[in-house]
Amino acid sequence: MLGSLYFAVDNVDAVDARAARLGVLAPYPVHGEPAGEVVERPWGDRSFYVVDPWGNDLCFCAGGTLYI
Repeated sequence: MLGSLYFAVDNVDAVDARAARLGVLAPYPVHGEPAGEVVERPWGDRSFYVVDPWGNDLCFCAGGTLYI
């Protein structure tokens, strides 16, 4: 993974549930945690990752927790 495009969302859990229904959750780990699960990352954001149909990595973060 070279990098991800980040999106801050109001309800990260709802977006994660939709991504799961669409079958696009990322299959790889991020710092030892499943990328497709909403977790608090070591850098402080609550986020999860997906891989879009073109192979792009996208990260969805809970608004207010996005690491900048």
